[in-house]
Amino acid sequence: MEAVGKLLEYLGFAAPLLYGAAVYGFFGWLDENLSDAAKAALVSTMKLRGHPRQPAARVQEWVLAPGG
Repeated sequence: MEAVGKLLEYLGFAAPLLYGAAVYGFFGWLDENLSDAAKAALVSTMKLRGHPRQPAARVQEWVLAPGG
């Protein structure tokens, strides 16, 4: 098991996996302990808002343009 930990650390996966596990555990805890109203409020804050996509598309074209 120690070899796997060293390999993950060497490849740079140790910190992201640790953060991912922490977030997964935190949201699991929230799911078990929050009321339905609090869950609905959390979901409403996490929904994507409607943003115009045109400026993002222009930036993407500028970055990917030949010679850009």
